[in-house]
Amino acid sequence: MKKGFTLLELLIVIVVIGILAAVSVPRLMSFIDEGKRGAATAELDAIKGASRLYLMHTGKYPGHVAELVVNKTNGTGPAISGWKGPYMEDAVEEVTKDPWENEYKIYDKQLDADGNPVNGTFNINGKPLCGILIVSFGPNGVDDGKGATYSDDGDDIFKWLKFDGEPLATGGE
Repeated sequence: MKKGFTLLELLIVIVVIGILAAVSVPRLMSFIDEGKRGAATAELDAIKGASRLYLMHTGKYPGHVAELVVNKTNGTGPAISGWKGPYMEDAVEEVTKDPWENEYKIYDKQLDADGNPVNGTFNINGKPLCGILIVSFGPNGVDDGKGATYSDDGDDIFKWLKFDGEPLATGGE
């Protein structure tokens, strides 16, 4: 007599494997997304710290993340006066892209000498703020805040920092 599996036994094994896959794959994907969000947050913190050092040397915040690695305006233009970087160790391609391969974006909302907004404010978690906002567009790759309104409830990941020595428009971190 031959030993082997019957068709019914094979079908039962396939169904069990299918059920296990259906339960575990979405859970695994959520862990991957959480890891990418954590990586983006850590990278934004590094960009924020490098931006402060850049400010100390050049007297202004960077307009583009590439300026933290190469001495060129927006990564390709003229040299930046006072630049003493690189302020981040990785290559431009690694520093400027988030875990979803989207470009990080830096927005700038300034105050005048009297503390009044020059070019509007950011609305961050319901508070109007001025300063620099560094944004990852998140998994959907779309700037949901459009450079103006962001909240912790959205898909975008962001870090805000105020201009040193300048007042906030209102509230802030």
